[in-house]
Amino acid sequence: MAITTNLSHLAIGLGDGTVLLYRHLLQSLTTSPTALTSLPRARVVHESPEPITGLGFREPSTSSSTTTTSRAPENEKTMGQISLLIVTTNRVLVASTSAKGGDARTIDEMGCGLGCAVMDWDKREMIVARDEAVYVYGAEGRGACYAYEGELLIEYSGKMSANDQDPKALYLYRAII
Repeated sequence: MAITTNLSHLAIGLGDGTVLLYRHLLQSLTTSPTALTSLPRARVVHESPEPITGLGFREPSTSSSTTTTSRAPENEKTMGQISLLIVTTNRVLVASTSAKGGDARTIDEMGCGLGCAVMDWDKREMIVARDEAVYVYGAEGRGACYAYEGELLIEYSGKMSANDQDPKALYLYRAII
């Protein structure tokens, strides 16, 4: 499950490979007298036989939340748009959240297992851990790659940690975070 910072969009990924997108969520919850019993109509943005292992919204940066260490390009094509990054066991995709929608576009043919994908909210990137490396994705495609031999853990808090006994793990952790 993923939700935007302003509560306007909610995405729910299901084990059967379906991703549901709810648009105008906050508006419907605050203006409808039956807000707690009804949600806006969901739109299916992705269907496949592969289970969903990660979801995250890539939101436009704002001047108050942009940091000087952000690797997000300033002149990206998706500036001002909200994109939904979808990770399955076999692929990484990006879907538009606009009313026009369209099909989700595949940006990599390799996915990851359950619990191995997390959204980095500061850099607006999806971090995907696989056996051979840790990959970083934006709406345009795959970015940085950090090769690593050993065990990595992605915590639900959105931070990545590594085995404390291995000095290479500490270096990798600092490079990504």
